[in-house]
Amino acid sequence: MVNMNNLTLPVRFRGAGTFAPRSSTSAFLRTFDFDELGRSTVKQNMLLYAGVILSRLGASAVRGQEIDSYNEVREHAVRDLFGWLFWFLAVDPIKRTYLRFAPEEYRDLLVHNPYQEPLKSREGLWTSWKERVKKEASFIFKGGMPTAEQLDNRKTQMMKKVREAAGGWGDEAVKVAEGDVEKVFHKLTRFRSFASGIGIVLAIALLGVGIPLINILTTQKNVAERETERESEKQGDRPNPWGSLPSGFPDPVQPPFAPRVSRVYQPSYLR
Repeated sequence: MVNMNNLTLPVRFRGAGTFAPRSSTSAFLRTFDFDELGRSTVKQNMLLYAGVILSRLGASAVRGQEIDSYNEVREHAVRDLFGWLFWFLAVDPIKRTYLRFAPEEYRDLLVHNPYQEPLKSREGLWTSWKERVKKEASFIFKGGMPTAEQLDNRKTQMMKKVREAAGGWGDEAVKVAEGDVEKVFHKLTRFRSFASGIGIVLAIALLGVGIPLINILTTQKNVAERETERESEKQGDRPNPWGSLPSGFPDPVQPPFAPRVSRVYQPSYLR
């Protein structure tokens, strides 16, 4: 059988969701570092996408000022800002929340929890509960997950080790050891892939369906309100053929009735 304790990924964590080694440069300069040539980091994507969103908001604000309607600004703000927040800040916690309920031996291999137990533990129900919440929050919001490539590399390393360890016991022992490693990493890959799938499905549901639907309904509401305002303005600008009427007299343009005008000649003393 394969010792699960030997499967720990030998890497250092730079932050939530990444296994890249820490650079000696400043945090600001590390934002612009590439993991490798042609592959941008998450921080780079966050920065570039934020710049695109700001440029869209600025351009739509200028157009809105020209046509006296800021509906486009609202659409960009809702869609792009929610997209940025959900994709970069919410998807990974959703993945780790799913993995939190995976079997412990696989969960601890797929998510590195940076939480550290306090050096001096105080007794008490409140203290115990608070540390428990801190540990769970650290797992969900700060835990690091390996990439598929890192899992494949670790699998290759473990295959090499078990072949060397079981080589003295014959070919049959080597096959059994390799089969055990294959089963473990198959489950690890399955858990990781399913977690990624959950994140993608929720992102599509929110960003591809939910937010556009909100924008459509809000736009329809705004258009209906503008049409109502225009109709009210037209009603207010309609001329009154009867001229100015005494206070309290019904508006002839809007029934219930209009004043009658007699065409029969009447002497002035009867008028």
